[in-house]
Amino acid sequence: MSPAYLLKRLALIGYTLLVVSLIVFAITQVLPADAAVMLLGENATPDALAAVRLQLGLDAPVWSQYLRWLAGLLQGDFGVSMRTSQPVGPAMFEALGR
Repeated sequence: MSPAYLLKRLALIGYTLLVVSLIVFAITQVLPADAAVMLLGENATPDALAAVRLQLGLDAPVWSQYLRWLAGLLQGDFGVSMRTSQPVGPAMFEALGR
């Protein structure tokens, strides 16, 4: 196995992961659910919803949200679960059996 072949395969893996992440992120953007409403409930005040959107960075443009998420991912930060409020990384590695 030549180094050039290995580099080509690694680049293809990176490209594939980037495309898949873009597709998944795009799908989450077109879903009708609002993360702030999911966290606070249907009866939340507009001010409370705005505060949560600001805290989560949902007030930023979509491209900025994706780049911030990608930068965190590249640093090993998988984010925090909205359901459990716990870091996603340890839970993910536990589920993978690591």
